[in-house]
Amino acid sequence: MGSFDASKYTIVVKKVRADNEDLFYATVNEIPDISSYSETYQDAYEDCLDALEILYDEAQSQGKNFPKPFALPATSRPSGRVTLRMSRSMHERVVRYAKEDDVSLNQWIVEAISQRCGL
Repeated sequence: MGSFDASKYTIVVKKVRADNEDLFYATVNEIPDISSYSETYQDAYEDCLDALEILYDEAQSQGKNFPKPFALPATSRPSGRVTLRMSRSMHERVVRYAKEDDVSLNQWIVEAISQRCGL
């Protein structure tokens, strides 16, 4: 019997506004009943991992089947490359911000996305 790896499941974390608070909301695509609200991206993600492990252990102890992670064919995985279009005025502003931070435009955009994702 192979070991269980909760990280193979599709966990989606989004920043949401709930009860007048900015929180991170995580769900597991394969098991929609698993979800978590937390103050950080990492905590919401890890709450779902913990829930998966607990539910898996419970299913095993009762001899029940447990849903498998969705399998992504290697060809459908993201390449990590993105073509981005924006207005000239925004482009100009972002280039200026990158220069002020002494980083490449690509690095500045990646950092901005990381901050938005709570990473």
